[in-house]
Parts: sequence; C-alpha cells; structure tokens
Amino acid sequence: MQHDLAHPIEKIALWPTHLFRFRYRDWPYDKQKMLDCIYNEVSQQQKEIDSDVALGVKTPGLKESKFNFLLYRPKLF
Repeated sequence: MQHDLAHPIEKIALWPTHLFRFRYRDWPYDKQKMLDCIYNEVSQQQKEIDSDVALGVKTPGLKESKFNFLLYRPKLF
C-alpha cells in the first residue's frame, strides 16, 4: 500500500519461525513404552494442574505438569 505520509522502505524479518516435520521411524515399537512413561508421570502428579498457571480457565480433566516433563529421567525404558 502506497501512502503519502509513509510507506515501507524495506521488509525486515525479526523473528522468523521455522517448523519441521519428521517421521519417527521406530514409533510402532516405542509407542507403548512412551505412553506407559507418560501415564506413570501423570499418576505421580500431586494435582491435576501442577503448573499452577491459569487454574480458573483450564478445561476439567486436563492434566498439566510443572513444565519439567521433558527433563532427562534415567531408566525410562
């Protein structure tokens, strides 16, 4: 759009976002182990929303960790 008072001189991308999609080759073999690990973590939660973030707007039945779920835990598999 051209404007008398101002118009863009150049386009600058400050925060480009890249998305990548991968196919996990061993998913059929690892799926059950991963699900068991997730459900084990869920069973150890002290409360439904362990993060304590926006408690009043969460959907009932939602489980939310303390945002440390992906930290390394030895002997998962």
